Amino acid sequence: MDFPFVGGHEIIGTIVALGDKIDKRIWKIGDKVAIGANLSCKSCYQCKSGNEQNCEYFNHTQDIDGILYKGMGGFESHIVAHPNIMFKYNQITPEEATLTEPLSCVTIVWIRQVSN
Repeated sequence: MDFPFVGGHEIIGTIVALGDKIDKRIWKIGDKVAIGANLSCKSCYQCKSGNEQNCEYFNHTQDIDGILYKGMGGFESHIVAHPNIMFKYNQITPEEATLTEPLSCVTIVWIRQVSN
């Protein structure tokens, strides 16, 4: 792994500033958001078929726009996040909101035990 590296991928936060090109009808300072920072390649079959969580070339050390160091940046005090990876939340606790990332990328497998 290349350093410096800032990990942390169950990211929640509060918007404290908005860029000039952000749609102010949708996003407001003070909005509580979960951030889906994904380090998929966006080019392989899995990514192009909507299964980025199964990216064939996932790379946890690549750069994400707005994060100063390699990694997903959840342990930074502030990060810049593009609106296409932000999700507002308001009727759940911050602890519940942190579960949006791990629960959004799990696959549930049901195993049926067959007795002889």
